Amino acid sequence: NVNALVRTVDAGKHWVRQQLPAVPGVRASDLAPFDGLTRTADGHLVLFAPTAQDGGRGAFFTSQDDGSTWTFAARGPSGAGPHAAFLDDGTWILGGLPSLLISHDAGATWSRGETNLPGLLESVAVAGGSHLSAVVSVSSCPPNADCFMPRQLWISDDAGTSWREATP
Repeated sequence: NVNALVRTVDAGKHWVRQQLPAVPGVRASDLAPFDGLTRTADGHLVLFAPTAQDGGRGAFFTSQDDGSTWTFAARGPSGAGPHAAFLDDGTWILGGLPSLLISHDAGATWSRGETNLPGLLESVAVAGGSHLSAVVSVSSCPPNADCFMPRQLWISDDAGTSWREATP
């Protein structure tokens, strides 16, 4: 069952299973492996679990007690990418497509931000609370070809509005 987390409070000697709450309209088995577990600036935990069904909307969960209990917080928008990042200012970001989906109100509303990145966004992460990093795969291979797919590191200092390549 992927709809569970494990938690330790004794440096990994013992682990306790933490069950996530039900998501309206989603079977627990439809939740994909977790992504984007983050401690926010106010000390809460936020977790994103992409869904394998329903357009990949995914589900957000929050915890105010270091992961002992979790609350269902919001669904992602239809067509959301599988990667989540959470900025210290409360901005939630979903990526995985040529664009980012951005929420400034804990997932209640979303806007699309174009990235102009040169390929597929494979992961997005937060550094220093306000800077984004992204790994982008760039391919000029024809479909179904067996060829090398280079990856590049890109950095954004403005919540994904503009990007600069950081690959040496």
